[in-house]
Amino acid sequence: MRRVTSPRTEILLRAYLGLLAVSIVMSGMLIERRLAAPQAVAGEIVLAPTTVPHGIAPMINWGGQKR
Repeated sequence: MRRVTSPRTEILLRAYLGLLAVSIVMSGMLIERRLAAPQAVAGEIVLAPTTVPHGIAPMINWGGQKR
């Protein structure tokens, strides 16, 4: 048995499914671009830049562990 839906509900459902399809396609494209990007060499050591001396920039405490 099928329920009768209003035209407004049908339009909203089609819009929702359309946006869902677009988001799935764009997520797939983003994942594909991430996987296709050149990866770092396994033996390469990546270090964080130390150009900014500590103590100059304001320190933000996000509620983590106290030192």
